[in-house]
Amino acid sequence: MGCLHSSTPRHLTALILFSASAQCESPVRQLYFEPVTAGAFATGGGGSARVNGRGFEIDTASLRVVFEGATGLSAPVPEGPRAGVSNYLAGNDPKLWRRGVPHFAKVRVPEVYPGIDAVFYGNAENELEFDFVLQPGADPGAIRLRYDGATSLEVGAEGHLTIATPTGKVVQRAPVILQQGERIAGRYRVEGLTAAFELQAYDPAEALTIDPVITWGTLLGGAATEAGSHAAYDSAGNLYIGYVLFGGEPRPGVTGTGTLVVEKFTPNRTLVWSTRFGGTGAICGGGQAFECPDLMWEMVVDSAGQIAIVGSTRHRNFPLKNAIYSTGLHNPDPVPFVLKLNSAGNDFQFSTFFGAFRNGAVSGPDRVFGVRTDAAGNTYVGGYTLSPQDFITTQNNFMGSVTANAEAGFMAKFGPTGTLLYSVLIGATGPATSERFCRAGAFTIDAAGNAYLAGSPCSGLEVTPGAFTTVSADFSGFVAKLNPAGTDLVYATYIPGFIDIQSIAADSTGAAYFTGASYGLGGFTTTPGVYREAPIGAPNDYWPALVKLNPAGTARVYSAYLGENFPVAACVPAGIGG
Repeated sequence: MGCLHSSTPRHLTALILFSASAQCESPVRQLYFEPVTAGAFATGGGGSARVNGRGFEIDTASLRVVFEGATGLSAPVPEGPRAGVSNYLAGNDPKLWRRGVPHFAKVRVPEVYPGIDAVFYGNAENELEFDFVLQPGADPGAIRLRYDGATSLEVGAEGHLTIATPTGKVVQRAPVILQQGERIAGRYRVEGLTAAFELQAYDPAEALTIDPVITWGTLLGGAATEAGSHAAYDSAGNLYIGYVLFGGEPRPGVTGTGTLVVEKFTPNRTLVWSTRFGGTGAICGGGQAFECPDLMWEMVVDSAGQIAIVGSTRHRNFPLKNAIYSTGLHNPDPVPFVLKLNSAGNDFQFSTFFGAFRNGAVSGPDRVFGVRTDAAGNTYVGGYTLSPQDFITTQNNFMGSVTANAEAGFMAKFGPTGTLLYSVLIGATGPATSERFCRAGAFTIDAAGNAYLAGSPCSGLEVTPGAFTTVSADFSGFVAKLNPAGTDLVYATYIPGFIDIQSIAADSTGAAYFTGASYGLGGFTTTPGVYREAPIGAPNDYWPALVKLNPAGTARVYSAYLGENFPVAACVPAGIGG
């Protein structure tokens, strides 16, 4: 898992890895190798295989290819340094993290059989190739490949070896056998779950190369499942992708139940670094034995190339740094986290649990769903809580009496190293009834540092004087704008007829734009002369809509329907102008 040092143990394992560009673009695969010590785990952004002196293992197919009869004493030697490094920040003990793990183009295992080296590399199609390089006098008949985990082997008409496994088929293409640049005829010979090579006429006094090719699926995540994908760019055009990897390859200290992954690519999509991080172990908080995935809800990149991420975890040993709160209940609900990776992807600027605090720990099922950053390196987050009476706040001077057991939104601001600058609740006042809640669903900031939270429905908002709408109806969304210091509301207003506000953005003047699902019978109205003033469909249907509020929140600039019934507008570009 670490770098290859002069004191490398004899039994060294090399891990073959894939990296992939963001899903929003055509995937660009690059096979690379990482040196790891024997018995350790490492992972890639896709299919992987592990190599040692006794053979190699294809993790995506649960298949191990054993060099039958090999001594197994030779340590793989990496060759050809390649751009990019990997970081593994698993668990809450930095001493166990692996940083700056280098990438190589190939790995050589010398003397797997007498006079025979095995050389592993990726071809132009990023398929795994391994050559057996035979010195003069070496016996090709000594090479025997046993396929542990396979259910059957079959040689097809074209000479390819099909290896059936419980998780799918792997194809090892017909061997290319070369001697002094000339091709030698040869084929596989299968005996049960073992394959050998049969060669026709060749000169045993000359060197010989036998070249099979392994082919298997190369979807992002390999045999694993990927979820929650995010993509962002910095001002230099570098691409960052983030996702959660479920199952598939083993990784340092992580069980395969959900690991967070962030990767950085140059503008021409060369991998700069790949970082995997999260909690470890399949036993979650509370001692319950079940899958404990770490989840990523949103990811953004700041002007310094640092990556701010919000999500949730059930792991007690989730990696933390400069944490405001370092203890989480994790039972039965996942606990929210807020973190920022540094620009090298090998450490955290900060990482903390954040949410309702009771019984000495942060607890769920609160969610931090939105994150933004400013030019000063501050991080802003928005979300909702089901326990506003226990939520971590810095002051309540404009919120009044907080209602227990209601649903409320929140906004918070963290300094560059994680200092909590403010944390305030939105929509948490009023009598303690089941109808008192404000369901937040969208968050952003503007260039001046004002923060915006929106959602629907809402019935407990701290409405400001002169706001666009001051009374909640049966179907009312809300928009709240908080000043840069977090000490007061610029405005808080109801939005009639919105049942699902999903996205919000602000322009350079401080005007807010938001989209979502409107409901005509709930009081949604449009302004004259807009793109679509009247809905298409029955009056009790839902329609995607767009609204712009003036910077003071006292009036609509415009309000329009966007399409036909049921489709819901779900995105407003963060850089939207007037």
